Amino acid sequence: LSLVGSEMCIRDSTMPKPVIAAINGPAAGAGLFLALACDLRIMSDSAYLKQSNTSYGLSIPAGGTFLLPRLLGLGLALEIAMLDEPISAQRALALGLVTKLTSDETLMEDAQGLATQLAHRAGDALGRTKQLINGAFDQTLEEQLCLERQAVAASANTAEGREGVAAFLEKRQPNFMAALR
Repeated sequence: LSLVGSEMCIRDSTMPKPVIAAINGPAAGAGLFLALACDLRIMSDSAYLKQSNTSYGLSIPAGGTFLLPRLLGLGLALEIAMLDEPISAQRALALGLVTKLTSDETLMEDAQGLATQLAHRAGDALGRTKQLINGAFDQTLEEQLCLERQAVAASANTAEGREGVAAFLEKRQPNFMAALR
């Protein structure tokens, strides 16, 4: 499972489209880290997160030691790793581990709504932004600013970018779906 989880973590983080996790029960062990590898996480209010591995004498797999400190900071990452206490949906939201809480009954509908909201945005710009944010820890500020300038210039040369600029100048909402037709 760790090898599969590692491959999925890499796939989700490098995919140029946003990846959404819908968490509807316990997300434990590698399942937690697969969810954390997603860009946005929506969670039912009865679900919980738990890393589990250290309680069973195993170190943390599936990118967990990479993701936890980046999402939470060193102190909270170590707390979760060392104490292995369940994290309620409410605490997960407060910590920023999930984007939104919802009920068990509406989880999939709400996740689909979030996906639809993202689908109406400029996919190219979202992909470039995801890549920039994911790589930001490896860059100096000067390097990151250079990469941002390159990404903005590349985005501006796409149909979505041209539609976005036109909409801004015309003081209207962009229609990215029409721009791609």
